[in-house]
Amino acid sequence: MLKRDQKLTCKPSSQCLDRMASSTFDRRKKALVVGINKYVHAGSSLKTCIADAIALGDTLRSIGFEVLPGIDYTFEKFKHKIDEFVQKIQNGDVILFYFAGHGQESDGKNYLISSDYNYDHSTDENMYLANNAVNIQYILHNMTKKNPYVIIFILDCCRTRKIRTTSIAGLSPMNAPSETLLVFSCGPGKGALDDTGNGQNSIFMENLLQHIANPDEDIESLIMKVTRDVRQATGGYQIPYRTSSLTEKIFFTRANPLGLKQELPLSGLSRHLQPRNLPDTVYDASGFVYQADENDDALPSAINSATIVTYVNIPTTICALSSKIGSTSYANAVAAVFHSAMSRVVVRENGVPCYHKIRKKLIKDYGEHEVIIEDVLRKWCPIYRLRYERIEELGARQAIEAERSVLATFSLFEQEWTNFSNFYNSYPTGILERKDLGMHSSLTNEYSHAVVLTKTNTTYLTFMNSWGMSFADNGFFKVRDQSVLNLSFYDVYWTLEDLKDSEIRGFQSMCTEVEREIT
Repeated sequence: MLKRDQKLTCKPSSQCLDRMASSTFDRRKKALVVGINKYVHAGSSLKTCIADAIALGDTLRSIGFEVLPGIDYTFEKFKHKIDEFVQKIQNGDVILFYFAGHGQESDGKNYLISSDYNYDHSTDENMYLANNAVNIQYILHNMTKKNPYVIIFILDCCRTRKIRTTSIAGLSPMNAPSETLLVFSCGPGKGALDDTGNGQNSIFMENLLQHIANPDEDIESLIMKVTRDVRQATGGYQIPYRTSSLTEKIFFTRANPLGLKQELPLSGLSRHLQPRNLPDTVYDASGFVYQADENDDALPSAINSATIVTYVNIPTTICALSSKIGSTSYANAVAAVFHSAMSRVVVRENGVPCYHKIRKKLIKDYGEHEVIIEDVLRKWCPIYRLRYERIEELGARQAIEAERSVLATFSLFEQEWTNFSNFYNSYPTGILERKDLGMHSSLTNEYSHAVVLTKTNTTYLTFMNSWGMSFADNGFFKVRDQSVLNLSFYDVYWTLEDLKDSEIRGFQSMCTEVEREIT
């Protein structure tokens, strides 16, 4: 017999929540990969650059990147393709740029050399480079202006065919623009070997390919492994170098993003006292309409369509943002979660109080202003024969898996609230990240708010707000994870000890009927 409105049992891997910090899984990912072997006026060609670019492009496509490849570009073609690529970058994109070939530093600037580069020493080389080679800082500047989510910029240049004896000027150190990881296949002022260990790719690329598609590993960690492996493979001659301004861990792919092993009960008993596929009269009797849609976008069945419309539209007569925050949001959210929890008892004595009645009682008790949510739960849960528990994100995800809606609260300062509202006005179906709330030198007027967590998946959380259907995605909004809004979660539930004998007998009778139908 069930001992409580039961939770799933999940076993998180270590660092599970840490790994959920910043997934790029659902963002648009674009890459420009360029390899140049043929240097027309150099007297000899490189041998692995094109193969490296092709191999990296194939790997990136396998993990969701849209890849624009480039081979043996002339200067004009190179410039045109870069401009074309940058032009198509959209706000929030994940951008990766890779170049394999020759590079050179001049007068404090770094340049990528095209296949038709032809300096004949008749003019000043600094001037010639500025007019006939691709300025790396210029590329980064233009990419940054497009406001991508992150830029991964990999330079596998300063290639040399001479092993360990050549004197190469190499590239000079660079500062990474905002949210950018710069990766150099060799250290500043050094040369990168064009040798191959596997017969196809350079030593740097061979090792990069072994790690870049690793699931559950952030980009900086895997680059550290590439650095270690290249240094070991070259006996310390070539040591990749990186500089970063990333503020979050960035993941390209994941095998099991939550790192969870879910253990579902083997018995036929529901985790709440309202299994699916009962006659409509049962649902009608409890004033509850089940949502039987198993679509990934379906809300938990514990929230009916009538409640959704009512909840979402509660304050639609109020337009000012400052009036929407706080005020009666606690009553809206608590009433929705209470109604949901009680509706899971199909045969609840005296029925389930309607959402409006619960909300009205809460407002009468606490008024239309901010409250301490635990004060409300501590007093009112026992009145409705319910219990509550403050939980972390993992527990909230488990509750949603068990088809229980979860109460959530958070606080933002006035400037952050403005950015919060503006984000969803611009991106109704977007996923809010911490950086979207902005950085402020001074913060004033903190306001609290309460919402209902209705859905989780591997990359974001979905909440039901009470600002009307015009807010975000028909009243619902998405957040990357708990840390973005510093969310507090409350699981509202009951145990068998909270049920009356008639309710337990009704449940047992219903289970017998269901078991008879199954067998």
